[in-house]
Amino acid sequence: MARDYDYQEEYDDEAYRREYRRKRRIRNRAIAVVVAVILVMALAAGGFFGIHYLMSALSEKKQAQEAIIQEGEQPSEQITIEAPEGN
Repeated sequence: MARDYDYQEEYDDEAYRREYRRKRRIRNRAIAVVVAVILVMALAAGGFFGIHYLMSALSEKKQAQEAIIQEGEQPSEQITIEAPEGN
């Protein structure tokens, strides 16, 4: 028994595969966009925390230097001379 070739069935099957590939491309594009957004956000957060860390380290270093300078100046300002006790 020879089966008659049905062109409509082939067209439907091809249209189905074409639609499936189109949906797959759209899904893959959406996944790529989400991954790209996550990577950009991670880079931005890393940059923010890196800059914050550097700024706080520089601020602490500057405060330490100012404290050393103030320690050097304070003893000269607080020197008091007392009169000798008479015996």
